[in-house]
This record gives sequence, C-alpha cells and structure tokens, in this order.
Amino acid sequence: MDIKKFYDRVFGNRDGKFDAKDLPNHSILIVGLVVDLVVLFAEFRVYQVGHALTGSPILALGFVMVSSLPFYLGQVAFLYNRANDWQQRIAVGMVLMGLFVSAYYGFADYVIQTNTVIQFANGVSLPVDIDTLYMLAVGCTVILVVSGLLYVFLDDGFANTLKSNRIQGRAKIATEEIAIKRKLLADLTALRADEEALKSQYPEDYEALQVQFENTKNPTGGDRKR
Repeated sequence: MDIKKFYDRVFGNRDGKFDAKDLPNHSILIVGLVVDLVVLFAEFRVYQVGHALTGSPILALGFVMVSSLPFYLGQVAFLYNRANDWQQRIAVGMVLMGLFVSAYYGFADYVIQTNTVIQFANGVSLPVDIDTLYMLAVGCTVILVVSGLLYVFLDDGFANTLKSNRIQGRAKIATEEIAIKRKLLADLTALRADEEALKSQYPEDYEALQVQFENTKNPTGGDRKR
C-alpha cells in the first residue's frame, strides 16, 4: 500500500486516491490529531522546565504527566458514550487544566525572571515565582487524582453496580441474622423440650432440685434467678 492509498483509507473516502476533496470528510479527526500533536510538542518544553527545576529525568516526566495526562484523559473521558453531565464537566475541566499547565510552564522563563505578584483582592495575592512552579505541579496532581475518582464515582453504571453490591451485602447480612436466630431458637426449643422431659421423668426430684438452684447464692454476688 503506497502513501496515497494509506491517507485515502484513513482520511479520505476510500476511492483509491487522496486529494484535497477528501480532507473535509474527516475534518474532526484531522483537527483532533493536529491539536494533540501540538500539545505533544509543547510537552517537550514542560519536560525541559521540569528537568531544570529538579535535575532528575524521572521527576521531569512527572511534570509532563501533570500537563499531558489531564489533556488526553479529558478527551477520552468526554467521548465516553455513557458520560453524564457531571462527567462531561469533569472531562472539560481536565482538558482545560492540561492546557493551562502546559501554557504556564511554557512561560517558565518569564515567571522566574519577573517574580511578580498577582493581586486577586484586598489581602489576597499569589506570588509568581519558581516556588509557584512546584506548587502548580503538586496541586494539579492532587486535582487530577480527585477528578479521576469523581469521574468514576459519578458514573451511572458504576453507581448502579455499587448500589447492587450494597443491596446484596445488606441481604447477605439479613440472611446471616436469620440463620443465627433460627439456630438459637432451635437450641432454645431443644432445651425446653429437655427440661419438660426431665419434669415428666422426675417430677418430685425435679421440683426439689429446682428449689435448690433458686436458693443457691451466686459466688460473685449476683442473683441466679431469671
């Protein structure tokens, strides 16, 4: 398969040739791929900033994950065909967070050189310096984890499964309680039958023995009578 047939199969109308008329047919796919490629190239800048701050390639990859994972995961989460309104909002928020982090690290040199302060309100300000770069990485990591958990917990299918498991759990507990009650009642019934049998077999001696049981004091000071 030559390159033209490959592009025609992926982006075109599969008529055996690929030309400019085929591009609009898959404009959504093309736009999505271009945007993802642009963000992918931007992540190289994020890696540079992370490596300059930490001096560790592994930690630098952590900076890349904080910016790239929300962007790509958000797209996948939004395209989920069973996503509800809350899940779609979370997905959009994840994409925006990824873009914001990538853009912020793209201006890292400017951030470090200016050391400015952003004033939100009276007495509320945010210093923009090298420490902010670390705070952003840690804060966005926490937000990503929380957003992912919320996305899972708010899923309708997951919620239904969780409800079903909880109902089954309560039913199992109720079944165990009934089994315990059944056994206890059976034991008590057997004890009562034994006691009645003793009364019938030894009527005079049983009553005399019962009086002795009732009059015997408990060594601990309690009362044996029930």
